[in-house]
Amino acid sequence: MTIQHRTERASSRPMPAGIYALDLARLALFASTSASQVAVIRMVAANGPEARAGAAGGKPSQIAVIPLHGVLTSRSSDSWYSSSRGMDSVRAELAQAAADPSVSTIVLSIDSPGGSVSGTPETAQAVRDAAAQKGVIAIADTLAASAAYWIGSQASRFVVAPSADVGSIGVVAMHQDVSEMYRSFGVNVSVVSAGKYKTELYPFGPLSDEGRAALQSSVDDSYAGFIKAVAEGRKTTQAIVRGGFGEGRTVSASSAVALGMADAVMTMEDLLGSLGAGRTVRAVKRRSALAFA
Repeated sequence: MTIQHRTERASSRPMPAGIYALDLARLALFASTSASQVAVIRMVAANGPEARAGAAGGKPSQIAVIPLHGVLTSRSSDSWYSSSRGMDSVRAELAQAAADPSVSTIVLSIDSPGGSVSGTPETAQAVRDAAAQKGVIAIADTLAASAAYWIGSQASRFVVAPSADVGSIGVVAMHQDVSEMYRSFGVNVSVVSAGKYKTELYPFGPLSDEGRAALQSSVDDSYAGFIKAVAEGRKTTQAIVRGGFGEGRTVSASSAVALGMADAVMTMEDLLGSLGAGRTVRAVKRRSALAFA
């Protein structure tokens, strides 16, 4: 079985200023497809006589598969030329699946290099909240890097496809000084502002020592939250996460299991099979909506 999803090519544009939990080395692999994505939530019927009896008796008999694909952004957006699915949609889908009495298990299908820190702690908490109500299994199929691993680590179980890479636990922020480029085109930028630090991160000049220190402080705060969440989700210590979970690198599937970053190596097909999943009952291409069979 495969997770079906539709993507639309987004226009190429520079990364906006901000704090990112993102694997920059893999960003280019997702740049052309991930910015615009319509969610497909699959409801998979459990198979076998017990499952059929449970369905007849009104017991949970379906598996909700929720995709976490592409570069992660805080909010969804919709316009006449494209649709972008943000982490707010993922949180809504998690809450809906958790509250649905027909759903026995939630599978979070992850293929993402990470993305914006904004929205990531809230989405990780949504996974934890759902896992407190029913089983949530995250699967790296085939990349769960940075913010995507942050979110997936909060599931009841975390499994990885044989060719998957996971980790990239770290936070990055960038300042671009474009003043020389502008001057080469004969453009001089004059900025009028109020507030001592209002323009310290503007790209029309070099980053000051004060600005660098402020940016580093924000990165450190986000990193501390990242480490704490992963330690809690994987039931280990923050020291082990800092020093033993790749230290900013991604690791292979087998290494992830050996390090305690994941629980098992298996394909999506194997995972669904282990949950007693039979045929796909219905696949609906609808923005931020669960499909009910």
